Amino acid sequence: MIDGELTRPEICFIRVLMDYTLSSCDDLLRIFAPHTTTSSADSVPTIIYSGTRNQTFQVMKVVNEARKTRKHKYDPNDKFVRRFHSCTGDEEKVRTMEEFGSSKFPVISATMALGLGQNLKRVRFVIHMGRSDPAAIVQMVGRCGRDGNVGLGLLFMEPSRKNGRNNVGDFEEGMVQNDDARMDALAVTPLCLRIALALDNKIGYIPLLVNDPNYLAEQKREQSLGFAKCKFSNCFPDEAESLMKAIQHVNAHNFDDILNDPTIIKNNQPIITMKRKRRQNQYGKGSCQYPTNVAENLEKHLVHQFEMFYIRLLGPKPEFPASVFFNITQAKAIVGLIDQVLQGRDYDAGRIEHLIGGQMFEGQVESLKLSIAEWILSDYYQLHLVKLAELDQFTEQEGVQIQAEMEAELLRLQAISAAQFLADKNAKAAEKKMTKDRLAEERAALRLRLADDCAAEKQRLSDEKTAKKLRIAEEKKAEGIRASQIRASENVRSAQAQLNKNKKVLNDSTVEDHTINNNGAAEDYEDQSKSPDRARLAEEINSELKEEANARAIRRSKANAERAEKFSLISEQKKRRRQSIEDKKYQAQASREVRERKIFVNKQRQNHNRQVIEEMRANLLNADINCSPDQSSSGT
Repeated sequence: MIDGELTRPEICFIRVLMDYTLSSCDDLLRIFAPHTTTSSADSVPTIIYSGTRNQTFQVMKVVNEARKTRKHKYDPNDKFVRRFHSCTGDEEKVRTMEEFGSSKFPVISATMALGLGQNLKRVRFVIHMGRSDPAAIVQMVGRCGRDGNVGLGLLFMEPSRKNGRNNVGDFEEGMVQNDDARMDALAVTPLCLRIALALDNKIGYIPLLVNDPNYLAEQKREQSLGFAKCKFSNCFPDEAESLMKAIQHVNAHNFDDILNDPTIIKNNQPIITMKRKRRQNQYGKGSCQYPTNVAENLEKHLVHQFEMFYIRLLGPKPEFPASVFFNITQAKAIVGLIDQVLQGRDYDAGRIEHLIGGQMFEGQVESLKLSIAEWILSDYYQLHLVKLAELDQFTEQEGVQIQAEMEAELLRLQAISAAQFLADKNAKAAEKKMTKDRLAEERAALRLRLADDCAAEKQRLSDEKTAKKLRIAEEKKAEGIRASQIRASENVRSAQAQLNKNKKVLNDSTVEDHTINNNGAAEDYEDQSKSPDRARLAEEINSELKEEANARAIRRSKANAERAEKFSLISEQKKRRRQSIEDKKYQAQASREVRERKIFVNKQRQNHNRQVIEEMRANLLNADINCSPDQSSSGT
């Protein structure tokens, strides 16, 4: 029962290396989502532990920055995060605990003062900022998972601590771990964190090796007791990484599901994580121009010379190894800015001291300056300078040769381009002349056709005019004949009337009868004489109307035919003009493609020449390295 309570198998541990400084707490920016994504009511009940009271307020600032809730950090009644530390008033402590327990806000920023005498069954998520004593971490992370549900403990660890042990190799096998060593061991151990914390509680040290007998015994004991399998951190790093990628999507509703399977979150709409801009190095970016092998040789030389300085200063058996105070990391920092360190006749001591993080021992910076000067005068570096000069000379010669070849090639291409341009120009001139001649012929033919059509039209109009004159003359002649006939008939009628009038005077009754008969006969004669004239006149009028209709139909058909021919001729001209424009566009496109092809060939040839030069330079450097192993060993 005691082992089970100390082990707390229901808590999942994840150790995360910090990207920012501990004092800034900016690593929390990637934990919390904006308030528009996850509301306070849906957030997972969380406690964030910090080392100092001031840091609890910094945590609130960063959390509200991630939540995009400005100035909420100054609100003592905020609905998302409040703080709890040793100097918090008693009434405020009670109120904070009551309101947290009644779900009025989900997050507490606290120091270790919250872990004393508190039984918070609502907590599911605990975040611890920075390295600390493993026993204290167990007590603080133990606040979660008290209601029987699975809890999550997130341990943010600094990747390195000044004067601390920052990798497993810094721990001697079988050494007794003090408080600082246990704190550093928890930050670097590759073993299961749950078993490591259990052993620390029972035995008093953090295991670092997988073949540690106590670690194997505790692992076997937990398996025999049926403890839940550890899911994250060192046991399953891929699942831990997946959980950290999905941590901003976690809420009170999907917390258990994501702990069981972090891959269920599909980032169709990923949350943009806020990132703090880092301060630029006051010395700028690295300016080392040495090849990799030369830079590594200088780094090893600096480390070796510092070890000699360290032994001369503290004796052959110092308490700590020399790598604790100066290792390959500081050597890389110096070599990375070696061009700036070597500026002037005297080396920049202040820059060296800044790059190594400060002088640990008196005379350390001066020793490093002497080491750099010694390396500069070594055979290895001098040979490098000689080979570099030879390489530059060879590169210059090759550059001159390549430049001459490129100039000759350029002249050849220019000649080809000029010949092609001349040929294109001649072809365009010939085509233009042919087009011009064809258009002139078409215009001449069109003028001839128009002249013929105009003459035909004039002749047609003249014929129509003559025919019209003849028709009008005939009509006038017919009209005169009809008028003569009408006058003759009227004369006959008047003579007959006069005759009848005379007869009436002679004979009253008889003459009267005979007059009536004669009048009837005259009327019959007049009607008989008028009937053939009227029929003939009607026939003439109908024939004239038919002739006029036929003439109009003929004129209309001729006009339609002429319009159709003219329209077809205009359409043909438009078609030829469009074809001429298309031909010109095609020729322009072809010329443009030829020019682009020439430019592409030139660029390819230049890139190939540059690659050849770079390969030759690399081969010469490798040949220099391979041909001087004795000098390299003497330089180191």
